[in-house]
Parts: sequence; C-alpha cells; structure tokens
Amino acid sequence: MVKVDAQTAVELFAGLSLLIAGVMTLAFRNRPNSLIGVRMGYTYMSEEAWRKANTAGGALLLGLSGILLAMTAAGVSMTTCTLVLLGGVLTVVGISSMVARKAYEIEEMSTEAPKSR
Repeated sequence: MVKVDAQTAVELFAGLSLLIAGVMTLAFRNRPNSLIGVRMGYTYMSEEAWRKANTAGGALLLGLSGILLAMTAAGVSMTTCTLVLLGGVLTVVGISSMVARKAYEIEEMSTEAPKSR
C-alpha cells in the first residue's frame, strides 16, 4: 500500500477535481443549463457563446488539471501548486469570458438590423 502525505492528498484532490470539472464542462457544453459550465450573461443570451465558452473552459480545465497532477507527481511544493492553481483558474475564467463575449458580439453583428418605417 502506498502512503500519501496530507500535502500530496490535497494536491491530488485539486488536480482530480479540475479533471472532473473539465470533463463535465465539455460533456454538457452543447445546451445551456443552470448547473454545469460557464454561466454568465453572454452565455445565457447566446447558445453559440455558451458552446464556445464551455468548450474553451473545459479544455483549459483539463490542461490545468494535467499540469497540477504532473507537478504533484514531480514533488513540487504545495505553495507553488497553489499559485499555479490560482493563476490557472483566473486564466480559465478570463479566457472563457473573452470567448463568450466575442462569440456573442459576432452573433449580434450577424443578425439583420430592424427595418425602419
């Protein structure tokens, strides 16, 4: 049996949690829902923004999970893992928001303007 110290257990939990979150975000990316995914104004107003933001967010979460799990396996300090986790989550949120906004704006520009009377 392999003994795991508390630090490694916390790092594994964080990495595996992000892995599950990434998989679930990708699995439920095609239709807006109130439980799983990137939920913000743009994604509620546009199904295309929802799909694109959740595709980007899910993929980035999977990447962040892989980085954290690799760092855990390499024995990197908990402080470094925590900083990478915080920076990674902020990056995921920022990129997902930008993707959602851009998708919504492109969709809005492609709709025909109302005709004047």
